Amino acid sequence: MPLTGIVIYDNKTSPNGMFVPTTLNPGANVTVQATYNTTSKDLECGNVINSAYATAFCNLINIISNMVSITIPLPVPT
Repeated sequence: MPLTGIVIYDNKTSPNGMFVPTTLNPGANVTVQATYNTTSKDLECGNVINSAYATAFCNLINIISNMVSITIPLPVPT
């Protein structure tokens, strides 16, 4: 069964959700891209923690993926 109504939630670029205008058949994948500009607070912390998860529908059932997080170290300003 295909996935429809795919929405990606990303704590830095799309906390309210980014709709992915496609239907995914089993075994297929899609890549989306967003841009985030680091802030002075990010530099003070020394890293950016990015987390994301997705939701979709399959056979009218709402599916929610696991959340994935990554910590991206930032260079120390000189």
